[in-house]
Amino acid sequence: MASNPVTTDNFLPINQKQEDCAFEFVKSKRPVSVAILAAEAQKPQIVYSHQIDLAIYQKDFYNFQGFTPDNFLNYFNALLERVFLYTGLDLYKNGRSPLDSLVHEFVHFFQFIESGKDKDFHKNDFNDDLDSAAVSAQLIFREVQ
Repeated sequence: MASNPVTTDNFLPINQKQEDCAFEFVKSKRPVSVAILAAEAQKPQIVYSHQIDLAIYQKDFYNFQGFTPDNFLNYFNALLERVFLYTGLDLYKNGRSPLDSLVHEFVHFFQFIESGKDKDFHKNDFNDDLDSAAVSAQLIFREVQ
């Protein structure tokens, strides 16, 4: 599946300062019991949809999740310790932004850290609990930004 490159006039970029702000926001919201882990955590690599070919993204997604999406999805890949973030204008409406989606994925990153870097952390208990925590942080961030 080949993809057309996303042009700079149809995506929402995030700069380094915004990335750092989102990361620090999530880190500050983690439970006290994991404060040491959170304090030592380094921000994972972030790959934006406008910077990667869809076929490469799909391969990485398949290797982690076991299926291939037709389009870009936001997700944290524990195997690569990398966040993939869709930045297309079409997804972000009604107050949503790539930045609050990044907050959501950073929560999953910290859940991974808190699991002892269990590469299958999302499979062990990826019911509503893990995602609910990420959605909650995302909504709070949206309100305060």
